[in-house]
Amino acid sequence: LTALTEEFDISSTYLCNLFRIYRGSSFVEYFTELRINKAKELLNLRPEIPIKDIAEIVGYADRHYFSKVFKASVGLTPSDSRSPAPS
Repeated sequence: LTALTEEFDISSTYLCNLFRIYRGSSFVEYFTELRINKAKELLNLRPEIPIKDIAEIVGYADRHYFSKVFKASVGLTPSDSRSPAPS
């Protein structure tokens, strides 16, 4: 958010209002959606990567918080949504 407000020389309040108007969601909700979608992709395409590493890759330092956010968004834990590793 800070990088965007500096890049476009606008206030964070204004940017957040624009997001709400044009996306129908907040900036934080949008950014969380992007992170969770990337995590789902990694969980399915790269089953060898530990979940704690995927959490870090998508920007969550705390694996437990990542799991909580993931479950709230997807309805499953990261491990439950992961594709089984190929045999």
